[in-house]
Amino acid sequence: MTKSKKAFKFNGEIDLTQWVLPKSERLVDEALEKMQNNIEKEIEKQFEKLSEEIGDMQNFARQIASESLNISFQKGLTANFWHLSGKPEIITISFEDFCEDGFDCEFDLKKAINEVILDRCAKDGYIDKDYAEDVMSFAKMLRECAEIVETAIRPKDNK
Repeated sequence: MTKSKKAFKFNGEIDLTQWVLPKSERLVDEALEKMQNNIEKEIEKQFEKLSEEIGDMQNFARQIASESLNISFQKGLTANFWHLSGKPEIITISFEDFCEDGFDCEFDLKKAINEVILDRCAKDGYIDKDYAEDVMSFAKMLRECAEIVETAIRPKDNK
C-alpha cells in the first residue's frame, strides 16, 4: 500500500455541489425543530412569569388604593346636612383627600330607611317577626335623634 502523493494521479474535477446528504439534512431539521420547541416553551414560561408579575401589580395597585382610602377616611372624612332647608334627608359625605377640590357623596337617608324597612317586610307588608325588635330599636334611636334636634331649638319668648 502506498501513501506517496507521486503514486496518485487525478483526472477531472470533483463536484460535491450535487451530492445529497440525507442524514445531515434530517439532523439539521430535527435540531431546528427541537430549537423551535425550546423557544416556544421558553416564551410560554416567560409569559407565565410576566402574567404573575402583572397579577402582582394589580394586587399591589389594589393595596395602594385601599391604603389611600384608609388614610383619607381617617384624615379628612366629614358628614354634614348641607341641604337642611330644601332636602333635609340628604347627608353629604366629603372626602377631602380624594382630589384637589375634594370629593362628595350624597346619601339619601329617607330612601335608605325605606329600602331597609321594605327588605325586612313579610308578604303582608308588615315587618317580619324576626326583625321586629331590631326595627323598633331603630325607631327608638330615630325618636331620640328627633328629640335632640327639637331640644336644640331656642324656645320663643312669650311677652
